Amino acid sequence: ASSHVRALALFQRAVAIDPDFALAHAGVGFRYGVLGESALARQSLQKAYQLRNRASDAERFWIDTLYDRDFTGNLERERRTLETWAESYPRDASPHTLLAGLALMSTGQHELAIAETEKAIALDPDSNPAYANRAFNQLLLNRLDDALLTVRLAAERKLETETGSLLLTQYFVAFLTGNENELR
Repeated sequence: ASSHVRALALFQRAVAIDPDFALAHAGVGFRYGVLGESALARQSLQKAYQLRNRASDAERFWIDTLYDRDFTGNLERERRTLETWAESYPRDASPHTLLAGLALMSTGQHELAIAETEKAIALDPDSNPAYANRAFNQLLLNRLDDALLTVRLAAERKLETETGSLLLTQYFVAFLTGNENELR
């Protein structure tokens, strides 16, 4: 959370310097959302969305994704945006990773989500969120061994310390298997 607090301060400074900086507003909104400040997140995301025509195409995809995910809640439109982003920028892992998150996971499309994480990892083998999304989708399909293997693969790449999501998946697997030693 401390990295998100530091990033939030930087994005807030960017907005103070340039109030029409759409991507900075999106950065503020995203960080507020991660920190649980949903009302503040919504304000910043709405501002980013209003200013999105001042951003590049790739930045606009990111802004549209956040706006639908965290402001309108229109996950179908978010999914279409992410699919278009992936088609427009075939070497970018981000849309695949994001598709595997809320867009597919929350609608129970875990197999598709896992396939998207595989695309993301192929494009960026050090994409921690892709491993985290993959492991969690495997967990939701009750593929506990696969989820642990994904966590191990991320650990081998030294990614496990960057996010609590992988540790949380490990904890859930330990809980579900009754492995008390892993819960400590």
